[in-house]
Amino acid sequence: GRKKIAEMIGGVLCAPQFPIAGMRVLMHELRFGSIQYNWTRLLAQQNIETAVARSWGAEGTDRGFAALALTDLWDFAQGGAVAVVTPKVATLANWISNPVDGAHGFGHILNNLNQECRDVAERVVSASDPVAIAAAYSNATPDLAYGLASLLNSIASVKVESFNARFRQALNYEKLRKLTLHEA
Repeated sequence: GRKKIAEMIGGVLCAPQFPIAGMRVLMHELRFGSIQYNWTRLLAQQNIETAVARSWGAEGTDRGFAALALTDLWDFAQGGAVAVVTPKVATLANWISNPVDGAHGFGHILNNLNQECRDVAERVVSASDPVAIAAAYSNATPDLAYGLASLLNSIASVKVESFNARFRQALNYEKLRKLTLHEA
């Protein structure tokens, strides 16, 4: 029963041919499950660690899904969010500094991290590049606006004032005004 299910899930988590987006959906469903089942103790730590490493290795637009997956994976990992994110603060800061790869996912992981461990969230924001993020916002398109707004909301809630001041200074307000005039 449960052992067979655990082996199948472990196979999906560790197999690179399965997309990270699918892994995220699986982990999300397992994390919330149902009232009658608790899956957090079912999965082997080795499989969780492999899935975490696979997520941190994501490239391009897979990074947004990887950020969402990491938020679910840390509920299964020994040491939780701190253990999953602390060794990769620089990686997450780099992802956030290039938000068009998955701004919504980056906002999600940062928001959850801020709730779990504010100190680590502050380190991530402090290590991020406010000028690069402001450039992404200044050049936003309507297709990216929602994700970028989600990320900005999460960054602002961490309250790293030096970052926020540099971000505001680097924004191109004229470009943002033009974005609001965009006609669909």
